[in-house]
Amino acid sequence: MDNDGVLTFKEMRDGLSLLKLHFTLDEVKEICSRIDENGDDSISTHELKVFVSKFDKRRQKGNERRGKVGDNKFAAFNWG
Repeated sequence: MDNDGVLTFKEMRDGLSLLKLHFTLDEVKEICSRIDENGDDSISTHELKVFVSKFDKRRQKGNERRGKVGDNKFAAFNWG
């Protein structure tokens, strides 16, 4: 949100809240850890692109496990 090229935990939490996606602090930490490939506690543009690419590929395959946000708020963050 500050245009520095990385997404922090706080920025992720605030962004999800703006989207009306309500997660606990522990849930946001879990989401961030799934996206943060190198463990530096921030999400780079590259890491976000990798996440979006994985999610988009899974969505295109019509994976039934993905569910709808209303059914499972973690649906977008679960990939195998």
